[in-house]
Amino acid sequence: MEIACMPDGVPGEKKSKSLIWLAQAGFENIVLDTRRYCFSWELEHQEEIKEIAEERQDAAFVSRRPELLVEKADKLIAQCGELGQRHTMGTVPSLPWDTEREDLDDLIHQVTRQGILAGKRAGCRYLIVNPLVKSMETEEGWRKNIRFYCSFAEEAAEAGICILVPNAYRNYQGHPMRGTFSDPYELKRFTGELNARSGKNQYGICADLGVCNLVGQNIYEFLTLLGDAVKAVIVRENDGRTDSALIPFSVSNRGAGRMDWLGSIRGLRAIDFDGQLVFDFRDTSRRYSHLLRPDLYMFLKKTADYLVWQISMERRIKKYRSRVLFGAGNMCRNYIRCYGEAFPPLFTCDNDKARWGEHFEGLEIRPPEALKQLPADCAVFICNVYYKEIKNQLCEMRIQNPIEYFSDEFMPSYVNDLAKKK
Repeated sequence: MEIACMPDGVPGEKKSKSLIWLAQAGFENIVLDTRRYCFSWELEHQEEIKEIAEERQDAAFVSRRPELLVEKADKLIAQCGELGQRHTMGTVPSLPWDTEREDLDDLIHQVTRQGILAGKRAGCRYLIVNPLVKSMETEEGWRKNIRFYCSFAEEAAEAGICILVPNAYRNYQGHPMRGTFSDPYELKRFTGELNARSGKNQYGICADLGVCNLVGQNIYEFLTLLGDAVKAVIVRENDGRTDSALIPFSVSNRGAGRMDWLGSIRGLRAIDFDGQLVFDFRDTSRRYSHLLRPDLYMFLKKTADYLVWQISMERRIKKYRSRVLFGAGNMCRNYIRCYGEAFPPLFTCDNDKARWGEHFEGLEIRPPEALKQLPADCAVFICNVYYKEIKNQLCEMRIQNPIEYFSDEFMPSYVNDLAKKK
């Protein structure tokens, strides 16, 4: 699983401070977001753009000269390259989802091709491309979008790029509502037809969790219905009413969240997701002072690492040939109840001498010294909140085995001492 981050701001001639701060926070993968060089409004309002260009005597608008998109994107690519950052994911400019313009097909084709070229130059493996027709309730709209995506299939294949179709809502009088592009069955059918026409897996789906929240979808069901067609996931939070990009877990009312992160994590586990996890928190960032943003980016990186760890919990457990646990409490019990049958540990150990020789959840409790006898391919999973302290203890004991931390906060069933008594 790869972490990617949407860039904050529009890189120009000078080096972007936001890119520097993202690099310092540990973000090595930046989305090549070419939409920042050609906003939806610019594409939709050609007449106004023409007047502005003539008044300023400036033709540096992508909507007037699509080839400028590559030139502008090169600035972001160069700045990221100097910071050791790469691009595996990109976006292409598009019209607004609620547009009524139907006379700009040629322009969108040109801009999309330039976006693919920019993605190729950046080394992107995935590119998010919005449909030409925002509604596919009619057969004509469906076929028009099929032709649109197929028209640049060869160029994308030559560039080694997988085209991703995003889920999206339908705008009805300012209110987000479900439509064709928020329906998992239709999305999968649409990309399935595209792949059948191309003869290979040239197309996939980018699942935007924020969109799912806005239209009140069951995110677990949405993800599991799409399955392995999901190649990328945009991680962002909103309040369920406003289309915004906020840090995960930041919207709550008296401790209750406004977004179903439990269903999101469980859904990604169910499909064994191992693609691009794209973090978009730009609305939160814009609200913060530039004096606080470096620390904000550090916190977001910790949040991103936490989510990757939780999503890949089972994958992390099963990658080892054998395992033992350290700790004989609730975390150990949770492991046994959810993973004990599929991935049984050899034993557990604890620092409490009084418990050595006892059995807990069917496991013998042994002293930490027993870890020195483990085979080299056996991992130690620390089931205790004092993870750092115990890891330091094991390092001082010169334990050479892999050391992992188990604390599954999104498990299918959660059992604690109180629940057991009941």
